[in-house]
Amino acid sequence: MTAPTRAGPPASELDPGLIRLIRRRCDVTQRVFASWLDISERTLQRWERGKSSPRGLAAEWLLQAKRRQDEAAARRRTLAERGFENEPGRN
Repeated sequence: MTAPTRAGPPASELDPGLIRLIRRRCDVTQRVFASWLDISERTLQRWERGKSSPRGLAAEWLLQAKRRQDEAAARRRTLAERGFENEPGRN
């Protein structure tokens, strides 16, 4: 009997440019980002170059990070439209 696996989102949702963008928005190096995902730096480099694609939990985490970054950007735009430079309570 084999252990169940999690398929995760389709690889097409995680193109190399998107993976790089997510990491850069986090403002971290490949080494740090890879450690967050519990993968090797080499694996992350392969993903960012399109040589392979994330699967399973790593792919799910990346898509969740992208959604949260998009939500934060939308909040910043809304605040800017209302005349606020920063979110309330932040410097």
